[in-house]
Amino acid sequence: MAVSGNVEDNPGLGADEFTVKNILRQLSGVTDWKLLGIELNIALAKLNDIAHDCNNKVNDCRISMVDFWVHSDTTACWKKLANALERIFQNVKAKEVRELERKEEVFGGMISLGVVTGPPTSMDTSRDSHEPPTTSPHSTDQTALPSIRDVVHAVVSK
Repeated sequence: MAVSGNVEDNPGLGADEFTVKNILRQLSGVTDWKLLGIELNIALAKLNDIAHDCNNKVNDCRISMVDFWVHSDTTACWKKLANALERIFQNVKAKEVRELERKEEVFGGMISLGVVTGPPTSMDTSRDSHEPPTTSPHSTDQTALPSIRDVVHAVVSK
């Protein structure tokens, strides 16, 4: 069965969140999906099944492979994807993925340190569209988001 369209659609997630949709954005242009799947430790038999089910259509195969990997590998992450991309000589893509990995580490670290209570899910439309919201909708006391100084201090002192 071929997978098409939006495999995973959650508008509350940022572009750096580890989701099938965002992974597929990063893999745009990567045509050797089977070799990437092998580097992600997906069994060749499973990759052959994906190829058969998708009639060897590269885009559909890539979507199905990524969907399978994310949902079957409990340790799937940006770092594993970047390493696999490097092993198949997709160094530019690997570098882009590593940037997402760094963003996720910083943001995840801020959440675990209590600096940020969670990603905002909506914007205050009464404010200038170039300014970030001043409160997090996930915070029960609606405290202001941390300043850049607080964020840097939290990350550096981690």
